[in-house]
Amino acid sequence: MDLSSQALTEAGGPAIGAIIPAQPGQRRVETDASGALVTAQGYDPLPQPNRVERRGVEVAGGLILAFEGLPDETEADALLATLAGHEVTAAFFLDLPTLLQGGTVAAGLSEAGHVLGLRLLPPVHNRPESLIVARIQLNFMQLYLSQVIARPAQLALLRPGAGPPHFSRDAFLAETDLLRAGLVPIRSSFDALLGPLEDEEFIARIGREGSFDQTQVITLDLRESGPDQIAALSGMLSRLIEDGYRFLDPA
Repeated sequence: MDLSSQALTEAGGPAIGAIIPAQPGQRRVETDASGALVTAQGYDPLPQPNRVERRGVEVAGGLILAFEGLPDETEADALLATLAGHEVTAAFFLDLPTLLQGGTVAAGLSEAGHVLGLRLLPPVHNRPESLIVARIQLNFMQLYLSQVIARPAQLALLRPGAGPPHFSRDAFLAETDLLRAGLVPIRSSFDALLGPLEDEEFIARIGREGSFDQTQVITLDLRESGPDQIAALSGMLSRLIEDGYRFLDPA
């Protein structure tokens, strides 16, 4: 019996700490002399699905604020002031072009105490060239961060997209690759574009679809943001804090 198409989540927390591959099992059946009546049955070994062990602090009302991309250099100070005013430490997830173009901004965010992570698209595991490109990009980004910012990334936002992703074999293998590379994959609970974001609807969605008893990750997209969107962030953070949420340090 093969349960490799299924995944079981164990423990809690917003990050993935370990992935244990599925184990095929064998069903054994004993019958009477005629073969018509089953007299005993069992599994040896017992089949096991893929098991995903989660890590991180589970806090009632806990939120981790994450961004995809970087603010424009002219807007970085305003964003830093907004985060500092609400005592929020955020994580910024960067792809390779963003990192190369915005190295100065990234360094400033890191110096202010915020966390830099990697934004990676999952490689296609039946295409060897995809795996090679993904590993080259990962190694280059870590080398760049080590040399320019003196700190390699520890977190990775594997897949953009709204809500926790459904289990898939490609996603499972990609997350396994990240763990082997010493990274901790993060799954976003709620994603939204920062540009056209409707604050009230987004906050209502967190309350409606989320679990207040668990730490949740909200990811906002900075790639299309402007001064108005950066300014609107303050109101959203204030509203969430007023509603009883607490922003946690991503580290």
